[in-house]
Parts: sequence; C-alpha cells; structure tokens
Amino acid sequence: MSRILIFVVTGFIVLAGGAITIMQQLEMGPFAPKPEEQEAPATAKPASDPVRFVLMEVLVVPVIQNDRVVSTIQIEIQLETTQSREQQLTKLLPRLTDAFVTDLRSYIPRVLRDRSDVDTEGLKKRLAIIGERAIGKGMFDVVLIQSILERKI
Repeated sequence: MSRILIFVVTGFIVLAGGAITIMQQLEMGPFAPKPEEQEAPATAKPASDPVRFVLMEVLVVPVIQNDRVVSTIQIEIQLETTQSREQQLTKLLPRLTDAFVTDLRSYIPRVLRDRSDVDTEGLKKRLAIIGERAIGKGMFDVVLIQSILERKI
C-alpha cells in the first residue's frame, strides 16, 4: 500500500512540475508579464531614432528524415531595429545565428512532417522568441523573413 502511495505522490509532483514549466515557457497564468513590463508598441518609438534593418547571413537548415538529409531549407532574414541599437545588434549576430540554426534544426523537420510548407507567421514569432532569449529583449523589434527556399537532395 505504501508503494502505491509513493508512486501516486511522485506522479503528482512530476505532473505539477511539468505544468509549471510549460506555464513559465508560454508566459501564462502567474508567469504572464505584467502590463507595465510589456514593451510599448513599435509605433511609439521616438522619431529621433530612425529604423534600421540588419541583414543576417542566410540560415541553412538541413531536413533529416530516416537518418539522411532529404532537403535543405535556406531562410533569409532581416531584423528591424533602431539606429542606436544597430551596432550592438551587429556584434551579437553570430550568437543569434547560432541560436536560430540550433532551434530550427529540430523545429523545421517536425513542421514538414505534417505540412508541405513552413508557416512564415509562426516562424517569425518563434524566431523573435528565440532571439530575445539568445541576446536579450529590446535588441530588435521585428523579425522579417525575406525568403524561404527548399532544395530537395
């Protein structure tokens, strides 16, 4: 009887921990950002700091299925930022590129398993989240996907 109780309590703790982790990652419930912590809309930028676009190098993501590369996805990305943050963002591009490629290597094959193409709006949101985690919030405003090209092998 005591073993069953131990398994039930352990299972409850694992489920509760998983639920808390998911809520933290999705910023839901008590982990949601407070209204004063949310960034101002992009239209509220001062006019004295002009918008700049930083072009990243082309991201090449291999799509692996059945232990072999079946295609490669090439994604061309620009980041919208301000003139005051442009130089600092340019210095952080290698770290940002690494974070994007690392995440996309597992994300794109999962998406292409169920669909024939990649959802660009979903991809833009995902890259914005990954970018903020990699280099910090506020370094860029918007991720712009210029092109997505799939090459079958």
